[in-house]
Amino acid sequence: MKCLTDRLNKSLNSRILWVWIPSFFIAASPILTAQPTNDLCSSALHIPNVDAYCSDPGEFSNIDATGTGQLNTSCLIPLVNEVWFTVIPQAPALLIQVSGNVNGLGTMQGPGVFLFEGTCGSLNDVGCNISSAGVNVTELTVTDLVIGGVYYIAVVGATTGTFQICVDAFIPPPTPEGDCSEAVVLCDKSSFYIENLIGIGDVNEVNGTCIQEEFASVWYKWTCEQSGTLKFTLTPNNNISGFESDDL
Repeated sequence: MKCLTDRLNKSLNSRILWVWIPSFFIAASPILTAQPTNDLCSSALHIPNVDAYCSDPGEFSNIDATGTGQLNTSCLIPLVNEVWFTVIPQAPALLIQVSGNVNGLGTMQGPGVFLFEGTCGSLNDVGCNISSAGVNVTELTVTDLVIGGVYYIAVVGATTGTFQICVDAFIPPPTPEGDCSEAVVLCDKSSFYIENLIGIGDVNEVNGTCIQEEFASVWYKWTCEQSGTLKFTLTPNNNISGFESDDL
C-alpha cells in the first residue's frame, strides 16, 4: 500500500509541476513615432492671416522632424529638424517670433527661424536668426517683401520640442536715423517694428538733459494735427512675461 501511495504522490506532483510551470512569451510593442505634418517644405502649414497672428504656446512641434540639410542661408547652419509654414503677407514687412521653453509653456531649446522665397527645391534665403545660447526665444524682422507673394518659414531648434510662433505684417518706417537733423517723419499712428538700434549718429544731442548721453538712439518727428494729449507705447520685440527683455 505504501508503494502505491508513493507512486500516486509522485504522479500527482509531476502533474502539478507540469501545470504550474508554463512558458511566458512577452511581445514588446513597438514605439510608434510620426513626423509632424509640416515636416517637409512641400507639406508646409499655411498661416492664412498674418495680421498679429500668434499660435497657442507650445501648439507646434518639431519632434521627429527629419530635416532638409544644408541650404544656402546667411546663418550657415544645416536645417536638421525644421518644420515648415507658408505666409502671404499683405504688407511689405514681417516680424516673426518663435518661443520655445519660456516659462514652461513650450519645450524647444534654442529656436531659430528662416524665411525663404521661391518654390520647394529652389528656395532663396530672405533672412534668418538663431537665438543666443541659453535663450529660448528668437525673432526675425524682414522688409522689402512682395505683397501677395508666397514665403516659406522654417523653424529649427537646438533641441526638438514644442513652440509658439507669432507673425505680424506691417508697413515699415524709413531706416532709423541717429541724429535729430535726419529724424524719420512719422505720417500716421500705425505701429511698426525696428529690429535693433545701433550707434548714436554723429552728435550727442541730449547733453545737458536728464538722459545726459545717447545710447543706441533713433530720432523721429511728426506734425500734430490738433492740440491735445500725446501718448505713445514702446515695447521690446522680445517682451515675454518672465523673460528678460531688451532695455528701452
